[in-house]
Amino acid sequence: MLHRHVGTYTASVHPLDPATFLLRLGLALILGLAMGLERQWRHRMAGTRTNALVATAAASFTMIGLMDTGVGNASRVVGQIVSGVGFLGAGVIFKEGANVHGLNTAATVWCAAAVGALAGTGFPQYSAAVALAAIVTNIALRPLAYKWSPLEKADPTNYFFELTCEEHEQTQVRALLLNALEHSPVALTSLHSEDLEAESRVRVTATLLSPTRNDHCLEDLVARLSLETGVNAVRWSISAPVID
Repeated sequence: MLHRHVGTYTASVHPLDPATFLLRLGLALILGLAMGLERQWRHRMAGTRTNALVATAAASFTMIGLMDTGVGNASRVVGQIVSGVGFLGAGVIFKEGANVHGLNTAATVWCAAAVGALAGTGFPQYSAAVALAAIVTNIALRPLAYKWSPLEKADPTNYFFELTCEEHEQTQVRALLLNALEHSPVALTSLHSEDLEAESRVRVTATLLSPTRNDHCLEDLVARLSLETGVNAVRWSISAPVID
């Protein structure tokens, strides 16, 4: 048993057995990873690494509180975890127009912290139950939420659009692209032109944002621009958001 002296305060420190520490840490990591896989499968920003690290850190801090036998230390540590994860969750929430995105992902990260705290406290069955509840909620209740509120099904989709044209047609092609998107449900978020080496051609790339998945709109855009004189190639693809 170790003792810490801070001023007039003395607290006993009882280190956990290394095997116990690693088992609890490993459980938190695995359960956090499982929760993160569901988020990454749906291309959300906070994926496997974020949830796994949050659960692992929560378990570690909780075990630190348990090893310090000062009165109420464990509960204070858990309280600080809740506050800290709240700030982390706020980082994945963003507002776009009248819509707010990332609330469900932030709630999942919060659950990952609870999973880690329970694993660190030594309640593996409760930790697994919370992880399972979070995964089932995100998967099984999703269709029910769509049924009650069809607008929730509208997940924003990012598109990458690229065309190659003759250098002297660049201005005309860019103008046609902007004109085609003017009355389109797809919004232009960036537009870039690049001269191709050893060729008198230009590559024009654009990133587009649609409030819902709208492949038909992109196909119409490709069909329209591919008919223009000087356009050599046109393609589009879905751009997945950055997964953390």
